[in-house]
Amino acid sequence: METKEIFKNIEDLEKSFCISYINGQKNPSELFSTRIAQDVLPIFYDILEKRGKQKKISLIIRSNGGDIDAPWPIVSLLREYCDRLEVIIPENAHSAATLISLSGDRILMTPFSSLSPIDPQLFINSNQKENNINIRFSVEDVSGYYQLLDKLRIPDDGKIKALEYITQTINPTILGQIERVRKLINIYADKVLSHTAIDDISKNNIIRTLIENIPSHQYRISRKEAKELGLPVEKVSDALHSQLKLLMSEYKLLMKENVPELLVDFPDNAATVEMTHTTCFIETISDSYSFVMKHVFHKNGKVDKISNQWRKQE
Repeated sequence: METKEIFKNIEDLEKSFCISYINGQKNPSELFSTRIAQDVLPIFYDILEKRGKQKKISLIIRSNGGDIDAPWPIVSLLREYCDRLEVIIPENAHSAATLISLSGDRILMTPFSSLSPIDPQLFINSNQKENNINIRFSVEDVSGYYQLLDKLRIPDDGKIKALEYITQTINPTILGQIERVRKLINIYADKVLSHTAIDDISKNNIIRTLIENIPSHQYRISRKEAKELGLPVEKVSDALHSQLKLLMSEYKLLMKENVPELLVDFPDNAATVEMTHTTCFIETISDSYSFVMKHVFHKNGKVDKISNQWRKQE
């Protein structure tokens, strides 16, 4: 079954204009996975301009996350073209995708769906020159470090030493950026939730829980937990669930996610092979955009990424 037929079925079920935004998750992720970013804004704009204002838009999203600056412009653009925004989550909508999902007047989740905390993750180089270690951590980890000092009742002179210690690993400039990012993610969360009917007390609790109260960024928030948190979550109908499974199977096939390993077949005497992979889709019943990556694979194991671009299927 082609995606256009599935889109028609979903639109009939939801009585809405349906858009999918599916980020690829093929392994190895460092080569093939895609992230939410602002480069999709012209695509959404093109799609929405052609269709015009809608009573209801259903956004089907699957992603592990992306840039923290991308969700708010995407949500703002979608809201310009609809009276109601429905977010449908067939599988995972994590991090930046969770932030987009919070904007929904209605959030539909399957038994396999999950949201996640929205505490931004940072990658930095350690100040320790002899090790030159790449460090991944949440911006809330630094806040947690200071909170631990308070919990242990460390005196002020001890806190100064603790700050000196952490600056040996993290550049002080980065620490300042971390604090700004913490403020920014709170602003974005408040903005996307402002489009919904959620009251201020519940809204503040949702923001605090998703940014501060869950200790692991990898924690999967089920639909039951999301509803208990105060989000407008509903179970998908059996008919919609069936169509979503068909849709995701089609996307995984197109992105070759079901191929367990990267298989490269080198012709005789060839030292390199050039390959293209489709790694993301934005689609409607009448439009199809795909993100295509091109790599050069070497026999010695080296891989060069030589291009990536969005393509519109005519």
